[in-house]
Amino acid sequence: MTEIYLIRHGEAEGNVFRRIHGQYESLLTPRGHRQVKCVQKRFENIHVDACYSSDLTRTSLTARSIYIPKRLKLRRDPRFREVGLGEWEDLPFGYLDKYEPHAMWAFNNDPMHWTAPGAETFDDYTQRFLEGMEEAARDHEGGTVAIFAHGAVIRGVLMRLFFGNDFSKLPYCDNTGVCKLTYHKGQFGYEFVNDNTHLPETLSTFALQHWWRSTGNRKDVNFHYVPYESSMALPRGVQIPEMDSRGILLAAMLHDEPVALVSLGAAEGDCGRILGMTLQEGMDGRYYGDQLLGTAFSHFRNLGCRQLAVAEGFYPDDIVIRYEFDPQTRTRSIDPFAFDWDDAENDSK
Repeated sequence: MTEIYLIRHGEAEGNVFRRIHGQYESLLTPRGHRQVKCVQKRFENIHVDACYSSDLTRTSLTARSIYIPKRLKLRRDPRFREVGLGEWEDLPFGYLDKYEPHAMWAFNNDPMHWTAPGAETFDDYTQRFLEGMEEAARDHEGGTVAIFAHGAVIRGVLMRLFFGNDFSKLPYCDNTGVCKLTYHKGQFGYEFVNDNTHLPETLSTFALQHWWRSTGNRKDVNFHYVPYESSMALPRGVQIPEMDSRGILLAAMLHDEPVALVSLGAAEGDCGRILGMTLQEGMDGRYYGDQLLGTAFSHFRNLGCRQLAVAEGFYPDDIVIRYEFDPQTRTRSIDPFAFDWDDAENDSK
């Protein structure tokens, strides 16, 4: 019998920037890196014969928790990728909640029938994952395999294998949640799914989002963005930040009302620059600043930038500190391709 651990990646940008990331390349958050250390501790005394991950950066970084301390080769396999989302890739959840509410409901509650232009189907992504997982199990028959993958594709595979394609029977999987499966004579079984007991509450992504998850209403928390217009009535606390005539000023919309502004300057070489952010009074402390930062990451990556700088000033939710911008240069990398996966230690280039 082969034992298989399926492990979701650590907290990544899409989880807190509130943007939908399938095969879009993104980085772990600083909290995600701390979650990875908890996975390493959990598996410290568990023997693992082989370590696989999807070939996306956020899973490969999470896999460091096992393959580096156990001196294993990292086997990166695109069959373990997240669902390919087609035209949905990197859209804000708030945009989808507003303009694609029925499709968004299906994505979360009826993935077998969900579709989007250019996206994979349920059968597509579960089949390629199952083929990869069965191959890994056969190649290490009688051993133990760790596979690092993604929330939606893991959910789909578990639904297909064990839960009669009924998502309501599955608990939600936290970042770095662990499933333990078995494989014997062509049959999969499971011992547990979506276990996150290795995480203290202060590092659980889901625990930190309890304030909105308990309401069940995503539309209360997810921004979408439109260009700022001078005719907009701004709420208390939202002032127009410094602007660049070559840049853009975006209004973050909630319930079709502007609640924040984010000013993005023109890119300079491979570095983008946030000129300022202002958020409606009373909304600080609930990670709305992360969503504003996320739209800056997305905008400047689309322009080919590898670095992001922030101008001096106040930023909501302490994002400059929490996202570890250099205190002297006020810059940080936004480049998810800055890793050499051929290097045994996976050091950054």
